[in-house]
Formats: sequence, C-alpha cells, structure tokens
Amino acid sequence: MKRTTTATIIGAATAIALAACGSGGASEGDTVKLNSLSKDVNSAMEDAGSGTMKVKSTGVQLDGDFELGKKEAASISGKTGGQDLDIRLVDGTHYLKAPSPQVTQKGKSWIKADPEAKNPQEQQMATSMQAMVDLRDPFASIKGAGDVDAEVTKVEDGKVTYEVKLSKKQMGKALEHQAKEAGNEQGAAMAAQQAQKTTTTLVVDEDQRPVKATTKSGQASLDITYSGWGDDVSVKAPPKDKVGTLKIPKQPSGGAAPGGGSGSSN
Repeated sequence: MKRTTTATIIGAATAIALAACGSGGASEGDTVKLNSLSKDVNSAMEDAGSGTMKVKSTGVQLDGDFELGKKEAASISGKTGGQDLDIRLVDGTHYLKAPSPQVTQKGKSWIKADPEAKNPQEQQMATSMQAMVDLRDPFASIKGAGDVDAEVTKVEDGKVTYEVKLSKKQMGKALEHQAKEAGNEQGAAMAAQQAQKTTTTLVVDEDQRPVKATTKSGQASLDITYSGWGDDVSVKAPPKDKVGTLKIPKQPSGGAAPGGGSGSSN
C-alpha cells in the first residue's frame, strides 16, 4: 500500500511538472510585461526559423511565408482593398508585383524598393512593404506602447492566452512610435487624434510560438493565424529581367488645379 501511495504521489507530481512546462508555468490571472513577452515570443519564432501566417481584416486577406534569423525572407500575397498584392523580401530588398504597367519600365512586372534609396517615393514604398512583412510579429500593431502588462486569461492544452488592453493614450504613444520609426512625422503628430482603445489577444503554444493574434481597435479588427513552424520555406526574388524601379506616372497637363481652380490652358 505504501508503494502504491508513493508511486501515485510521484506520478501526480510529474504530471503537474509536465503541465507547468507546457504552459510556461503560467496561470490564469498572471501578468507579464508586454516588452518581456514580446521578446520571448520573437525569440521562440526565431528558434523555429520559419513559419506561415494568414491575415484577415476588413478588405484584407493575405497569406504569408517567412524565414527568420540570419537569413530573413518573406513572401506575402492576397488581396487588399479589392486589389491583388504580391510582396517579396529577399536579402534586405523589397519587391512589389507592379499593380499596373504605368508604374515601372516597359517589360518589367516587378518593382524593387530599397529603404535606403535616395528616392523618397522608393523609400516610402519599401517602408510600406516592410509594414506588411512585420505583421508576422503578433504585437506589431501595438509596438511602442511602453510599460504595459499582458494578462494570462486562459491556460489549456499547453496553450496560453494573453490579453493586452491599451487606453487611448497608450495607443497614441504606440502609433507615434511607429510613425516616427517609419519617418512619418505628420503621422506622429496626429497619433493622439487617431488613437482608440485597443485590445490585443495572443494565443501561444507550449514553445511560446504564436498560434493566433487578434487586435481590435474601435470598429476595426485584425486577425492573424500562424502555423508551419519550422517547415521548409523557400522565398525567391523575382527574375532579374522582370524587375524594374518605381516610375511615377506623369499627371496630364491642363488638369484642375488644387482647390477647384483651373489649370493652365492647352
């Protein structure tokens, strides 16, 4: 009888220890600093080396593959605002499938954009594409919120659910930070006016890798689901002979001037 009791106690202790390891030792009601959680999650993603994601929001439906670590690459495609979108990031260079022939050279179907380019339009385009790539980070939309907490709201089957609630002021701080990082001083100045109360919910697996992230701000909602951690991902740059640079279409002369006035006559 004594042996059975001892074995039962050991077995129960082992089960509890395994459960704690699977959930990172988290319990409902626990809190952790957002910056610390973000660091742990991103580290777990880098350890996996690769993954896939599906992004859904109003008018947006995208699929993405990405590689992390020393060799960073990403491929994102789908629809946004009713238009097709195809983005690649390879060796630090961004590529966009040209939305129309008028925005690049004849015979080219892709546009190359370097964030360090001297052309401000090219810089802005590369920054916008990087923002799409950054969606792989479940906390990208609230990055820069500052010293805020993430609360554990659920622990089940090795998965842990965290919730981050931001006030309008905290979200304004996040938007200002993101705008400044993108070099958008006007956006940074208007951040406080644009901000709304925001809640981000993140589910991570037993290895701290994202499973699903949902961010709700006002009436807007962004849902990202993750899978394929550690799977083989192959992201290649478009064929060189199909890659051009950004070309700004010329505006027709004699058009209406800003403010409703007439332009120069033909």
